[in-house]
Amino acid sequence: MFRVQEVSAPRHETGGPARWTLARCVGSPWFIVYAAAVVAVAGTALALAWRAGQVQTAAHIPEFWLMAGLAVIADLRTFVTAGRRGR
Repeated sequence: MFRVQEVSAPRHETGGPARWTLARCVGSPWFIVYAAAVVAVAGTALALAWRAGQVQTAAHIPEFWLMAGLAVIADLRTFVTAGRRGR
């Protein structure tokens, strides 16, 4: 019914197919800069919220725990992985 044509993988400098893996990205200097920037922004935001007293206040509000629980439930779907076996 439908024909799917095989698309060749892009070639790397060595002549083999280019493979983007997590190990390759983690070793990249741009990834290290990006990760450091994300950690710095998150740490600054947490420190400012802590200093303003928002962290201690939010821990006693039921709506905070409701939203935190709903966020965890919503993120559960993103951690489903499919390996080579399809499981």
